[in-house]
Amino acid sequence: MVHAMRTGPLWLTGTGCAVLLGALVSCSAASPTPAPSATPASTSAAPSTPIETPFTPGPSDVNLPAPPIPSTPAASAAGGLTEKTLPAPPGWKPVVAAGGPDEGYIGNGTAARARDPRYAAYEILAIGCAPVTRADWTDPTEALEVELGKGSQQGYGEALQFATAANATTWFTVWKQQLTACTDVPNVTVLSQEPNRWIGRRDYGSGEDYAELALVEGRLIRLYILADPQQQLNSAAVQQFADQLAGE
Repeated sequence: MVHAMRTGPLWLTGTGCAVLLGALVSCSAASPTPAPSATPASTSAAPSTPIETPFTPGPSDVNLPAPPIPSTPAASAAGGLTEKTLPAPPGWKPVVAAGGPDEGYIGNGTAARARDPRYAAYEILAIGCAPVTRADWTDPTEALEVELGKGSQQGYGEALQFATAANATTWFTVWKQQLTACTDVPNVTVLSQEPNRWIGRRDYGSGEDYAELALVEGRLIRLYILADPQQQLNSAAVQQFADQLAGE
């Protein structure tokens, strides 16, 4: 099963196809050319269009309708979530992006943009390597994304605010299960793990290495993923940033 999520070219699909926190980038794995059939073709004409059974999603089905094409700038805050909720790690800085309809958002002149929490919650989870449905968690009530940069490297922060701390814990548990199910691509390494904190790395090969952090604080979950091809962000450095976030 191939899972994809929306983030900068950082959170990626299970086949290494890049996707954006702001917009899904289409991609597909190369398919082998089928060998010629030794059986003569049927004389019956194939229908001009495929016949498909209509699909009606249930209330908790994983399938979401396609997000609407944005026509106005994204809000720079979501409920009580603002750019200050997702400060840049040391050496990084917020990046103001123009966006566009094809990228899933229109910029607002800041590095922060509010997101539909349904898509944010699912798309982050869909990067993992185990099947999930939206029945496995309760969607957050707000979601905010901040784009980050360090020279030519890209990073993203995502804040998810849930109605209850229990809902946040459930989503976090599913997220960790998704990551630990990966055995090939991406190669996920856990550097440090606590009940409300996770620090690790993702390796998609060819120098596509990323440092990753998730921090649960009651109803709030903050996630960061940072391009780190030289692996300069070790566990201690990310742990120190997590301590700063948590006010320790």
